[in-house]
Amino acid sequence: MPTESTFLLFGLFMVAAAAGWAFARYLDRAVRGSEEDEPPLSQGYLRGLNLLLDQKTDKALDMFVRMIATDDEALDTHFALGSLFRRRGEVDRAIRIHQNILARPDLSASQRHAALFALGEDYLRAGLLDRAESLFRQVADVADDAEPALRNLLGILETLGEWTQAIEVRQQLARVTGESQALEIAHCHCEAAERALAAGDGKLARALLKKAQRTRRDMPRGAMIRARLAEQDGDTDMAWRLLRNVVRDDVALLPEVLPELHRIALRRNDAAGLDGLLRPLLERRGRGEHTLAYAAIICDLLEPAVLEEAVIEFITGNDTLASLVDAEELRNAASDDRRETLVRMAGGLRRLAMSVVRYRCESCGHAGHRMSWQCPSCKAWDTTRPTSELPLAGLLAPRRDT
Repeated sequence: MPTESTFLLFGLFMVAAAAGWAFARYLDRAVRGSEEDEPPLSQGYLRGLNLLLDQKTDKALDMFVRMIATDDEALDTHFALGSLFRRRGEVDRAIRIHQNILARPDLSASQRHAALFALGEDYLRAGLLDRAESLFRQVADVADDAEPALRNLLGILETLGEWTQAIEVRQQLARVTGESQALEIAHCHCEAAERALAAGDGKLARALLKKAQRTRRDMPRGAMIRARLAEQDGDTDMAWRLLRNVVRDDVALLPEVLPELHRIALRRNDAAGLDGLLRPLLERRGRGEHTLAYAAIICDLLEPAVLEEAVIEFITGNDTLASLVDAEELRNAASDDRRETLVRMAGGLRRLAMSVVRYRCESCGHAGHRMSWQCPSCKAWDTTRPTSELPLAGLLAPRRDT
């Protein structure tokens, strides 16, 4: 049920509107010196206002709904009332208002499109996705401003995983707005390819990945899926080249591809090749070195030698971690002793990393525990990356008793 403040707010809005209307009429008469009688404010609206202020919501709604059929000048007010109900979660009341607006036979085309769109938003808020989809399609096909309907329609189709239809809508959106949808369409092809792979249909997955590649060539995700297929086919050379390019193009994705790179290097008996691929990151310093150490820790990999070196540099270069070990001894200890200490430290850091969010959207900041190519919050594509961060600030904090 609506709160008292909700309808008090709407009542004040109605009072202000009525007062403004009356004052404007009064000034107009004063300026023109007219002695004509002006029509009074609708008695129906005054009664409805009183019912709202008395919190007799259903009776007020019945009165406003009856007025929709007779009041030609108050449609905007009814649209506002329906929007208010929807925002407050009173979706059934919003639906009733917008359905009654649509029942009017004298609506202009723009008014009908607005009512269809508003009703679609009501159904969307109520979780009736099939009904909302149908209405947004109607609006998108005939309205002069189809963009809002297309965007709502996209949200529904992507939620339902209807990737082929989502591609068609994105193509329509590109024509309407003039904005490129190549990245988003390529991801839709990849989503469909992932589904085909899960169903065991490698042929369809390959066809979809070719479409993704034609749409957007510089796309790490497509290369990662193609590498998985190549490895399944035994073409480790192709898989290696694809993943090597992913690392070179977007080092932030290293934690996602390092296990596959390591596995392929073992199959190819080419540990030196993996070392050669990763060593420039260690020598680059800064973000590359930090990402390399984080990937080694999170993936539980200390071979080849470059990964061990990266983790040692990370530990000894951090004041908090260096205070827990003898940094000089860690650098210079005999191999077996150093490995034991390093494995213990890396294991603790991995547990620490797993205890916090590991992925963050670079667009809206949404944080999560899983890699998602479409941000669950802002719905942007290809903006989520591993954080490569370890919460070291609380590492030395006293332990709370449970």
